Amino acid sequence: MQQPNWKPGETTETARPEEIIMGTGRIKVRRNITRETRTTETGKQKVWVYEYADMTLAQYEEYAAEVAQLDTPLARQMQDNATAQLEAVAALYEEVMKTADNQRAIMEGIAEIYEQGENKV
Repeated sequence: MQQPNWKPGETTETARPEEIIMGTGRIKVRRNITRETRTTETGKQKVWVYEYADMTLAQYEEYAAEVAQLDTPLARQMQDNATAQLEAVAALYEEVMKTADNQRAIMEGIAEIYEQGENKV
């Protein structure tokens, strides 16, 4: 499937905007809908910010099928595994940084001992 052309959008409606709007021959799909407060010349204003794409019915059906595949037990397991791997990499990186700090402290200690020996001679 050709990827949808996602564009940024926003609206000042008070109610959360619909994710899918059926039109004549076209479908507007919104995703990543969030609420933000903007400062304007007249004060603060709440807006809904999102990404949207206009699709044909065929494009929408392909998009909906792909989204449905992401919500399967296998897809969730893959996401969980990826998250666990990223957490393990982050923990390993933290340990490497601690080791580097320890090595730096040891080297500084050795340098200090060496300098003290040089000063006594």
